[in-house]
Amino acid sequence: MLLQLLEAESKASELVLTAQKEADEKIDRNEIDAAAEYSKVYDEAASRLEKSYTEEIEKVKKKYTVLLQAYREEINGYPLDLPRFNTLVESLLFGVS
Repeated sequence: MLLQLLEAESKASELVLTAQKEADEKIDRNEIDAAAEYSKVYDEAASRLEKSYTEEIEKVKKKYTVLLQAYREEINGYPLDLPRFNTLVESLLFGVS
């Protein structure tokens, strides 16, 4: 009778050990799958954000170019009066009028 109990305990112990190994293997596989899924989602999001960033930079560059050109055209429309400019600078810097 004692021998049967020891055998039953041994089998139960083996079953628990086998179940634990299987559970550990399943956890390992799930961790690998989760890491792969995370990496995939992360890469997709990063790619999407990088594309959006690049598009926004191009929009800003185009707007800057248009504004700069408009500013240059406006400035070129003003007459250049160097003698008055020099007089103004001298009066501001040196108090000479």
